[in-house]
Amino acid sequence: MNEVPNLEFLVGTYTLPGANGGGVHHVRLPTDAPGEAEVRLVAEAANPSWVTTLTGSKVVVAAEEVARGDFNCVLPALG
Repeated sequence: MNEVPNLEFLVGTYTLPGANGGGVHHVRLPTDAPGEAEVRLVAEAANPSWVTTLTGSKVVVAAEEVARGDFNCVLPALG
């Protein structure tokens, strides 16, 4: 039987003003036990609406929506 690799992806989460928990999260979903997902914060960010990794590296790029028409860029590294 062929082993199916775990699914790993990044998620940007919006945060309400004054609340905690927003940022870029790394999610690891074991395909053999999907109920045992691992989620960890890899970068604090204000409303990251676009998240990706740089090709061939562990550097994450995220665009933050901080004000109408204004964006910041976050560059955390995955460890």
